[in-house]
Amino acid sequence: MSDDAPNLGKKSLLATLGLAAAATSAGMAVSLLAPAPPPRPRGPAPMTSSSAPAPPQPPAERPPAPDVLALFGDLAQSRQLGDVRITRISGVEEGSIRVELAPAQGEPFRLEIMRRDAKSPPGVAETRSLGIYLVGRAGAQTPEVQARAATELAKVLAASEERGAAVPAGLLSLEERAARAH
Repeated sequence: MSDDAPNLGKKSLLATLGLAAAATSAGMAVSLLAPAPPPRPRGPAPMTSSSAPAPPQPPAERPPAPDVLALFGDLAQSRQLGDVRITRISGVEEGSIRVELAPAQGEPFRLEIMRRDAKSPPGVAETRSLGIYLVGRAGAQTPEVQARAATELAKVLAASEERGAAVPAGLLSLEERAARAH
């Protein structure tokens, strides 16, 4: 064996290490010159439109039952009650029919129609068998536009009662609903 063989191995090793060092240095130099990636947002990664869950949907509104629509008569279709517009008539929910109204000027408000009985306090307006209550702060003075709407609604409901419309199934008096809550 000659002395050249061990030297050739050392020379090859040194050359390979030199090339590796040069490549590493070049790679570092290139990475320093390359633009930096955009900063990562903090918090959870944003979802793409294809992976985003659908926003929660409110519970589907059930249309009022035929006995509720019969009570409202033509008002169920026209939705105009004097100076206010009815924006929603519910079915019987938690013992009452909820009627949402919007005046031409002013804040929207809600009335609840409940069965009338001797134990319950009187509503803002009443018919022979129904009480109409304004939903709001207890003891607050009823604004004129809201009291007028309740009175107009009572007239429509009273006329329906006279024509034979029945009290809708599930309608409770204010007293009955309070007793169920306790």
